[in-house]
Amino acid sequence: MQSGKDYLYSELHREEVPYFRRRKKMKFSKDEFGANLRAARARADMSQEQLANKAGLSASSIIGYENGSMVPGVDKAYAIAQALGCTPNDLMGWNTDEAA
Repeated sequence: MQSGKDYLYSELHREEVPYFRRRKKMKFSKDEFGANLRAARARADMSQEQLANKAGLSASSIIGYENGSMVPGVDKAYAIAQALGCTPNDLMGWNTDEAA
């Protein structure tokens, strides 16, 4: 058994597993988020005001997210995704099938 911080011994599976699995890094782009948000909002046939009300945010926040001048926190991105019927990953442009 190797020792060190690169490996972790799993008692449950009785095997060594890499401590840090190599995964594709998912980068955040304000522009991509804004474009995906606009597209999702159009598919849902919602105005910025309607989305803001449904997500519990202000219309100016939605406008800021769409034009890239503001970045939503995780809680806000989740609320927006819930209001639009999609996932935060969809809004971020992250394909979780490729990243896994």
